Amino acid sequence: MFVVRFFTSCNSWLDVKPEDKTLEEDIFRNEAGINNALNGVYHKLASNDLYGQNMTKSTLDILAQYYNSAAKTQSGINRFAEVANFNYKSKENQAYFEAIWTSSYAAILSINNLLEGLDKYETPLSTDKQSIIQGELYALRAFLHFDMLRLFGPVYALNPEAAAIPYVTTTEVKLNDLIPASKVINMVLIDLMEAERLLQKDPIVQTGIDINQFSNAGFYKNRNRRFNYYAAVALRARVHLYAGNQSSASEAAAKVIEEGSKWFPWQSEQEHLGIDANRIFSKEVLFGLDDNSLYTSYNDLFHSSRNDDNLLAPNKSPNVALDIYENNAQDFRYIAYWEDLSASQSATRPFAKLFIKYKDVDSRDKNWRNFQPLIRLSEMYYILTECSKNIAHLNMVRSHRGLEPLAANVAIDMELLKEYRKEFIGEGQLFYYYKRTNQNRIKGFQLNNITMSEAQYVIPLPLSESNQR
Repeated sequence: MFVVRFFTSCNSWLDVKPEDKTLEEDIFRNEAGINNALNGVYHKLASNDLYGQNMTKSTLDILAQYYNSAAKTQSGINRFAEVANFNYKSKENQAYFEAIWTSSYAAILSINNLLEGLDKYETPLSTDKQSIIQGELYALRAFLHFDMLRLFGPVYALNPEAAAIPYVTTTEVKLNDLIPASKVINMVLIDLMEAERLLQKDPIVQTGIDINQFSNAGFYKNRNRRFNYYAAVALRARVHLYAGNQSSASEAAAKVIEEGSKWFPWQSEQEHLGIDANRIFSKEVLFGLDDNSLYTSYNDLFHSSRNDDNLLAPNKSPNVALDIYENNAQDFRYIAYWEDLSASQSATRPFAKLFIKYKDVDSRDKNWRNFQPLIRLSEMYYILTECSKNIAHLNMVRSHRGLEPLAANVAIDMELLKEYRKEFIGEGQLFYYYKRTNQNRIKGFQLNNITMSEAQYVIPLPLSESNQR
């Protein structure tokens, strides 16, 4: 059917038949059809190829050296060893990054198809509804391109004019030019400014995450699971920081905190404890994805039943999990994210802790189930800290993680690195932090120092892309 091809296939867009055009028109003249098409984009982002696994829990965090995935095992070597060793020429790595690239640009094409159709056809949507959907689409397009830049582009601090990635804004299927990283940043910001303009009447601004003002309110509920207004502003802060525009980054981060904090309160200490623990600190998540495969992915990556060749877990000796939290077992995140491996298993395996941030809870009605965080309020405080060199912003986050405040004379950049390492496990942000700040050494999975350079930070374009150039 055209509906399937329209939202999942790049090449099929070239093969549209007259009857398919009629179906296309039907999609845009039907509110449910438009809603389903947008949901299809989010569903694609939540796939294992993208933010359901590769871009969050597995590939990106393995690059950041959280897990003992490069060590020899009794039967051979962990399935992710080539990722942990930055061996980008291996078939395993090529497959991971091929999937990321192809799926990202397929999602971008679907976004462009939707944007084009919303402009082309007279839809039944109210002005506000259409603006919200268009705003989400522009923000999603910016989000995906920015992550392609962060992954496959140059170390921006060293070479912002290096050719990076294509920025695709049309439905035409062709080989798009690689443009300089600085131009990618400019185009990301253009899309984000348009997103913010269109999202001015996002219900989240007036009523928060859950709303009831539209007749089909269910589609517009849980605004933190959609690219809402505050998420767009937060992404703008992230992008400006990446580009070294500290004043603009600070302005956007402050805007999110000042205007959005009432809808994204800090999680209390009690909420991350017990059998129904909110381990993802969901109240503080500005944007994340609804991922119905979250617990399947968790079991595949982190469950103790996985053998050493397949399990992602931190090294036992030295104890990496405890090192991440500076030997402070009272850090709320340490309590929420980790549990002990059984004594019998720990005695025979190179692991002592299991990562349980995405472990399912007993109560199936909890509103944080199946939720993959992607942008957090805490990041806005980290951005303010980095831009202002004011430790008070960092201490605000620490105070809600069970930690004492840091003195004013600490080395702020070092403390920020530590906090990024603690905060974003399972969300894929630490490797990007290392790359953005061009860290020349990082802690390896056995707490050894790993020398880093562009060879490790810049992922080669997939062969499907580079072979055409």
